[in-house]
Amino acid sequence: MKLKHLISHEISHVKAQMNLKKDFKVLDQFFGALFPEFPAVAKNLRFLTREDANVKNVYHDKYLPYHLNDKPWLAKYLAEVYQHLQSNQALLKNHKVTKRDAVRAIPLASFEKYVNESPMFATQRNQYEQDLVKAYAVVSKSQAGDDFYADGATKAQERESIFYDELLRKRVVGAMRTLGVNRLNVEDALEMNLDLWRDEARAISFLNTFKVNKVLASLKVNNPLLEGRTHALVELKKREKELYGKWTTLRNYHYYLNHKGTIDRLGMATEVMKMPDEAVESLRKEIDLSAYKYQNELTNCMGRYFDVIKYGDVKPEPALASVGKFETVRTK
Repeated sequence: MKLKHLISHEISHVKAQMNLKKDFKVLDQFFGALFPEFPAVAKNLRFLTREDANVKNVYHDKYLPYHLNDKPWLAKYLAEVYQHLQSNQALLKNHKVTKRDAVRAIPLASFEKYVNESPMFATQRNQYEQDLVKAYAVVSKSQAGDDFYADGATKAQERESIFYDELLRKRVVGAMRTLGVNRLNVEDALEMNLDLWRDEARAISFLNTFKVNKVLASLKVNNPLLEGRTHALVELKKREKELYGKWTTLRNYHYYLNHKGTIDRLGMATEVMKMPDEAVESLRKEIDLSAYKYQNELTNCMGRYFDVIKYGDVKPEPALASVGKFETVRTK
């Protein structure tokens, strides 16, 4: 009896392992469909609240950000998603799922093991976490009001800082930490998606550093200067381009010092980021000189503007007809 029992147990174990392998194979066929795509991630984050963290028994992608490391919740979430996918004929066809696999009943225990053991699941969760980072970077800089992590007043205050680009980055890191996002996924996503957040934030930091926004705020909208109708604006734009190029180069140098480990690991370091000390010092002096010239041009623009107001409109100069509007990013 004991031998028969052992044999029966072994057979049951083998069958269970075979069934588990089949379950994993079916779930792997839905690679890329078990987690929401980026547009849905961004939409969910835009409306996510702190109170949503208290929702425990609703298995919807809206609440997924709060359960990234809650394996029992994730298993039940996957079971819900799988049930929905089974009825999506277009998705089944797209993933080349056979009719037999499409109706396969998968027990909760298999979902639990899939969450714990599947390399495919780990890959999908990593991608989802990086999408979360990208989405919050976009949502946080564009959404003026409160979000699940930061209030609108704090955002507005940070936006006035000369270090706005670093403060925005720090806010994204903090928000992701509260959700339990893997640290490497946070750092990687921030560096690989700089264009989604840092370019605009860097331009705002530039405006705050040289108080350009305060000068522009004193000029009425659609005045002759901002329409490119005077020589003063041409000089200002030329000085601005020169100063911004040098200033952002130095900014990148310091950014590299602050985030060297991640940048080096991703192989994204540039020669400029590794400037020797003497080159950095020389660049600082160049920036001081360019800033002095730029501030002078701002003053000239102010004077020219008030001349126009006092003496009336002026005709566009032929050589300046294609100058265009003021190009610097302006704060809202």
